[in-house]
Formats: sequence, C-alpha cells, structure tokens
Amino acid sequence: MFMLNGMGTFAWTFFITLPLTLFIHTSGHAFFALVFGENLFNKRTPQHAG
Repeated sequence: MFMLNGMGTFAWTFFITLPLTLFIHTSGHAFFALVFGENLFNKRTPQHAG
C-alpha cells in the first residue's frame, strides 16, 4: 500500500529520473538518425524525375 512518506521517492522518480531517461533515449534515436543520413528537419522526400 502507498503511504505519504513514499511521495518523495515518487517525486524524484517522476520529475527527475523519468524525464532524464526519456531525454537520453530520444537523443539516442536522433543520433542514429543523424548518423544514417536521415534529415531531421525536413521530412519531405525529394521528388525524382521518372
């Protein structure tokens, strides 16, 4: 059962650890997209003349 004395742990986990983990995880995706040539700012693919 949850008690009020566990709110400090919840706050640390929810407001510090979770956002930091999400930021690091998303940065990893952006890094590998950059390494493998994906354009992060313009998602339109170029039109090739047929």
